[in-house]
Amino acid sequence: ICGAGRISLLYEAYNEFVDSNGQLPEKEEFLYQMPIGDIEDDRGKEEDPERLLEEIQELNKERRQIVDSIVKSSLFFARITMNEDRINVIHSADTPFFRNLKSGSFREFLGHMESAKVHPDDLPKVRRLMDYGAVSDSLYATGGNFEFEIRLRNGSEWNWVRLKFALAEEKGGIPQVVIVSISDIDANKKQEQQIKEALELAQKNADRANQAKSEFLSNMSHDIRTPMNVTIGMTQVAKRNLQNPDKVADCLDKIEQASTHLLDLVNEVLDMSKI
Repeated sequence: ICGAGRISLLYEAYNEFVDSNGQLPEKEEFLYQMPIGDIEDDRGKEEDPERLLEEIQELNKERRQIVDSIVKSSLFFARITMNEDRINVIHSADTPFFRNLKSGSFREFLGHMESAKVHPDDLPKVRRLMDYGAVSDSLYATGGNFEFEIRLRNGSEWNWVRLKFALAEEKGGIPQVVIVSISDIDANKKQEQQIKEALELAQKNADRANQAKSEFLSNMSHDIRTPMNVTIGMTQVAKRNLQNPDKVADCLDKIEQASTHLLDLVNEVLDMSKI
């Protein structure tokens, strides 16, 4: 970090003396543009080794703090040396499952995970890592890091965790060192499951409501048509029997009954809409 920072600083200070091809200009032009006075003022000055050491130590301290915070936020943190098939455990949560995950062969480590408490549906994800080149292929396919989620047994329950693999060092295009971490995502997964179940229940309730609405409209259309047909039919009969007062009176009675029934249906529909 220190070296990279100094390179960046020097470039920003002297980039005006470099042409578009990255070459220094002719000597006269270069000397003309150089801040000679500043250089002469700085002659004889030597950088204080103690101060430089303090800066390096401070940088290392900051880096350690960052790494420690990342490590401690995980259930498990380890370094895998691919060409040696070795995993070195850096941090492990104080639980029976992770306490038994020790440094050693990476394949044996995966075998212990597989035989320990991995959910049967998630076993193929773990077993695939045992295939030759599987980790390297996944790293190349995802740009240097990949992850997947599995369930681990915790007593009588299954807890969700996320395994993350990140490329830390490569040589000749071949991964040499990979960092693996395991983080707890059980609370988030259970919350997602609760939200999913709530949405599914809401969808079922909406479907039932739509079905009830369709059945109601179907029945209501039949109930409305019946008094309407009676009203229309009796009106036509009355028109054809205007000279028969008794017939007309009978038709009017039936029209009144049908209209009253239709009004009751409309009032019921309006009452239901209020609910």
